[in-house]
Amino acid sequence: EIRTIISALGTGIREEFNIDKIRYHRIIIMTDADVDGAHIRTLLLTFFFRQMPEVIDRGYLYIAQPPLYRVKKGKMEKYLKDDEELSEFLLAEGIRKLKLYSGSKILREKEIRELVDAALMWEKAMDVLTGRGYDPLLIQKILDEGSITQDLLSRQNEKKLLASLKALGEKLKERNTRVEFFVTFDEITDANKVRIVTAREGRRYEQEIDVEFLRSPEFRSLHKNADRMKSASFPMRDDGGHEFKNAFELKDFIMESARKGMFIQRYKGLGEMNPEQLWETTLNPESRVLVRVSVEDAAEADELFTILMGDKVEPRRKFIEEHALEVTNLDV
Repeated sequence: EIRTIISALGTGIREEFNIDKIRYHRIIIMTDADVDGAHIRTLLLTFFFRQMPEVIDRGYLYIAQPPLYRVKKGKMEKYLKDDEELSEFLLAEGIRKLKLYSGSKILREKEIRELVDAALMWEKAMDVLTGRGYDPLLIQKILDEGSITQDLLSRQNEKKLLASLKALGEKLKERNTRVEFFVTFDEITDANKVRIVTAREGRRYEQEIDVEFLRSPEFRSLHKNADRMKSASFPMRDDGGHEFKNAFELKDFIMESARKGMFIQRYKGLGEMNPEQLWETTLNPESRVLVRVSVEDAAEADELFTILMGDKVEPRRKFIEEHALEVTNLDV
């Protein structure tokens, strides 16, 4: 396949490479929209970055954007690029047809969307922290009770911190959770830090809460969106008699109602499309979307390819150890 690409482009390779002999000024990488397609795209980007960098420098290399989903309901048909675009589409559809009451007040679409976005962002941040080994119940209780704050971690407030931790421990014991706290002083941040060990239902968590953790984007996102959801007047209801106790129930209902009566097709590959669909979504110059490849894009692909497919085992092991817990959608 690589030899065929070299022949088709007409530039030659290595010592014989001559960019001025190139036959095409628009070279498009078109792979499946799934994980396997991403692997192939990474390999091809690496090839061009290592062997034909001038193709990228001159802006001749592009990536096609085939859809991963086709949604159909009645006469409406739409192609969507990825899971994020599908989620966005379903939310917009579900909110559009929802009449939501908070008491006697009817919420506007913008207000509903803000609530749903707060729930989504909260879940995303919690997933990241859980993936890093943090106990979700502990984080939830810290948010609810305000048990550990930057102010409480200051050296002069150590007694207040210990009292707050004791109260937090009682709350956790009510949820059948064993807990241990270890407070130490961190000279780097000039503040205390708390190592917390929790255990329940046969699972043990060990985490450190310090100033850096409280300043992290994930914890700040949890705090901000928890406040947004708490400020809303629940319970809420729709005109169909459904009642929602919180933003998470509302979000789930919107997603489920949007899917009703809707046909959602996930393409495993471009070969699953008929010729008309492939032309309409990916090939037609009038409607297709192309992304021009930059040197930065190709350099990142080259680095990833070297780590994951190179001869050295240690960088690959290190990459997996560092990122394994961040995986949310594993393709096996």
